[in-house]
Amino acid sequence: MPTLAIHGQDDRIVSLSAAGAWTAQLVKAARLVVIKGGPYCVTWMHADEVNAALLNFLKN
Repeated sequence: MPTLAIHGQDDRIVSLSAAGAWTAQLVKAARLVVIKGGPYCVTWMHADEVNAALLNFLKN
């Protein structure tokens, strides 16, 4: 199943290796997008980048 994992590079609450990278390795056909400078609340603080990643994922 196509899966998109989006993670903030600077997330200090949930590490990239504990969540985003793990999800991308566990799920076949998963795609990981790491938002440079993104904190824990990456969807709020970097909404434009997250939305662009979502739209790109849905187009493909």
